[in-house]
Amino acid sequence: MQFSDLIFTEHGGRYGSSKGLRVRGGYWVSKDLVDLMWLHASKALPNLDWSKRQTAVTIFDDSKKWLSYAFGARLALGRCLKYFADHDMLPIRVANEAKKGPRKYVRK
Repeated sequence: MQFSDLIFTEHGGRYGSSKGLRVRGGYWVSKDLVDLMWLHASKALPNLDWSKRQTAVTIFDDSKKWLSYAFGARLALGRCLKYFADHDMLPIRVANEAKKGPRKYVRK
C-alpha cells in the first residue's frame, strides 16, 4: 500500500466533523496528524541509526516539536506510525509486538 492509496473518511465528533482514518483498535486519527507523521517519518527514515531500535519519537525526528503536541495527539501519531508499518507503507516493522511500554521499530 502507498500513502496515496489511503482513503480518508468523514467522522462527526464533539467538535464538528473532520476527515481521518480509523486505525487498529477502532481509534480515529485525523488526516492532519496522518499527514504530519507521514511527512516526518518519510524524511527521517533514511537518516536514522538502524543498529538501534527506534521509537515513534526518534522517527518523528524533532523531539521539541513532538513534546509540543498534546498527549492524545502524540498517541495518535504513534498509532499512525504503527499503521504505516502494518500496511507496509514504510520499510519498518514493530520489533516488540507483545509490548510493554513504547513500541520499538526496526528496518525491514
